[in-house]
Amino acid sequence: MTKTTDVDATMTDLGDLDTGAASDAGTEIELKHPTTKKATGIFIGVVGKHSQIFRDIVRDRTNERIRREAENAKRGKDSEPTTAEEVEARAIELLTACTTHWRSETRNTKGEVIDNKPIVKFKGEELAFNAGNVAKIYTAMIWAREQVDGAIGDLELFIKA
Repeated sequence: MTKTTDVDATMTDLGDLDTGAASDAGTEIELKHPTTKKATGIFIGVVGKHSQIFRDIVRDRTNERIRREAENAKRGKDSEPTTAEEVEARAIELLTACTTHWRSETRNTKGEVIDNKPIVKFKGEELAFNAGNVAKIYTAMIWAREQVDGAIGDLELFIKA
């Protein structure tokens, strides 16, 4: 007696689950209001945690730490502890490197897009996309930084089922 099951008869192709290529291709998220979770009309493009950019930065930082620890060991010195400020600065640096673009949409009362600009507004100033401005926003707006960080780590945003 043969038992039948409801399973997919096709074999999974691991190439369809290439998180590196999908992370390199990037995605775009819309920032949500930090308390109401309503759409803000501000979109940020990011690459994922399996992207070459992300992996290269993590690898470089790891190698730097290993070299520093080896040098200190040769001199008989203890490693200097990392400060909270250094950890935060490095996190902002990594998120900035993984950010590919940003844009703002203005919608009418029907929800239709009536304007789409490659800028964001911050404290009355329109900011073009560049590393300095991205770091400025991520430093000042912790909630935005948290949403971007979450998106970079969320593989479901990069690989569609």
